[in-house]
Amino acid sequence: MQPLERSLTGAVGAALAAAGLRSRSGLEKVVLTGLGAGLIAVAARGQNPLATALKIEQNDEGETVVRDAVTIGKPAEQLYAVWRDLPGLPLLMTHLRSVEVLDDKRSRWTVEAPAPLGTVSWEAELTADEPGKRIAWRSLPGARIENSGEVLFRPAPGARGTEVVVRLTYRPPAAAPAPSSPGCSIRNPRSNCATT
Repeated sequence: MQPLERSLTGAVGAALAAAGLRSRSGLEKVVLTGLGAGLIAVAARGQNPLATALKIEQNDEGETVVRDAVTIGKPAEQLYAVWRDLPGLPLLMTHLRSVEVLDDKRSRWTVEAPAPLGTVSWEAELTADEPGKRIAWRSLPGARIENSGEVLFRPAPGARGTEVVVRLTYRPPAAAPAPSSPGCSIRNPRSNCATT
């Protein structure tokens, strides 16, 4: 957690705990005091348990980093082909509205951003393209949401298919809340990640 986020979380926790202690209702006292104490503990540890469970963290540069990995019983080349099909990526990432290929390196991405931003677009370029092994990209200068990412395709132990490792890094625009999850459905058994 960033220092401002820790301070605000601690202040809200203290206010809720104080309101709970002042309450005359037994149930209200327990709920407000417990919630307040929980927020104070989160602020003291400096780590949000929900963000940890979702594999979301913030680095020292203020960027949000999302990481996940899943083993899929398919060959790396087949899974690479799914991810390399940029216009098809909205099937894998729920927040992604479209990807338009501009040339062999550049593309235009459009996402559903949190309110009040609505829809946001930017141009990105491929920074690595190793068939069957790795795809990486980054936003071009001037992007409203600076971002980069990579997808690695590794043989899974025990000949169980391919381990797909996804890492996304982005810097939300000022005053915009960070999304609560990456929106990639690689863990969803009905998604194209698992069935393609």
